[in-house]
Amino acid sequence: MLQSVLRYNRKGLLSHGVHYPEYRGLRLANKMNGNHSLIGKVYEGQQPFWDFADSRVNMESDCETLLLSGEVFSRPAIMRKILPELMKLSGKTELQFFYYLRRYDQLLESGHAQAVKRIKNSALTTTDWGMNFRDVLAPVINAFGTEAVTIRPYVPTQWTGGNLVFDFLDHAGLSKVIPSVASVPGRERINTRLPRSCTFLLERIPTIEGKRALLQFFTENPDSLPREKHSFFLSPSERYDLNNQKSEADQGFFDAYGLGDIKTMLEIDKMDSAEEWTPFEPDWDALTAFLIQALSKAASEER
Repeated sequence: MLQSVLRYNRKGLLSHGVHYPEYRGLRLANKMNGNHSLIGKVYEGQQPFWDFADSRVNMESDCETLLLSGEVFSRPAIMRKILPELMKLSGKTELQFFYYLRRYDQLLESGHAQAVKRIKNSALTTTDWGMNFRDVLAPVINAFGTEAVTIRPYVPTQWTGGNLVFDFLDHAGLSKVIPSVASVPGRERINTRLPRSCTFLLERIPTIEGKRALLQFFTENPDSLPREKHSFFLSPSERYDLNNQKSEADQGFFDAYGLGDIKTMLEIDKMDSAEEWTPFEPDWDALTAFLIQALSKAASEER
C-alpha cells in the first residue's frame, strides 16, 4: 500500500523537494506500482549501485531528497551487496533508513501467503524459519549508526492518524506533505489479506499461470469465496510460542542498541484469544464452485 500511494502522490512529493522515482517504461512502472524492490532483486554488485538503479528508474531530479521504498531492502542477502555502495556516500550525503517491523506470527503468515502466489508450497510451519530482526537491522546500524535508522511498528493503532502513509511521512520529517496526500482512486484497500480458503487453493496449484488466473478471478469477484472472521492458520498457542521465542531472541539486540522493548512495540500480548479462533476446515463445495467459475472464465477468455 505505501509504495502505490507514494507513487500516486509523486507530484505532491516533488513540490516539497522529494523525488520518488518512477520506473523507465510505462509497462514496468504500472506493474511495479511504485515498489522499488526490483532494483535490489536484480542488482549483482558488478557496477555502482546508483548507476544500476538509474538504468531501471529515473533517479535524476533537482530535489534535495531521493526516496526509495521496497520490502526487498530489508533482506540481508540483498543488502550485503548494496551496503558497500551506500557506505561510499558516507560523509557526502545524509542517508536515512526506515523499517516497519511486523509481529512475528503476522510476518510468517503474510510471507507464506505471498510465497504461494509464486511457488507450490507445503503447509505452513514455524520450523526452519530463521528470520529475525537482528539480521535485518544490525548491518545497517553497524554501518551508519542508530541515528540513521528509524524503526516503527506495523501496528495501525500506533500510526499517525491510523494511516501507514501518514505515519511514514510524519516520522520521515515530511509531515508538511500529509494534508495533500490523496488515496489511489478505486484502490483504497490495497494488498488486502487473502482469505484462508484462497491461500489454501493457491498452495495446491502447481503453475504460475494457474495461480495468476485464480488471483485475477478472486480480485474481480471477492465475494466468490466465503469470508472468514479468522485469518490465521496457526493456532493462538502456536503463535504465542513463536512470538515469544522470536522476541526473546531479538530483545538482546534491541537492548544493546537502545531500541526499546520489542514486545511492547509490536503489541505481542494483544493477540486474539483461543475462543476467537477456529482451525481452517476447507468448504469443499464452495471451493469447487469457485474453481469451476474461475476455470470457466479463463477458458472463455482464451477463445
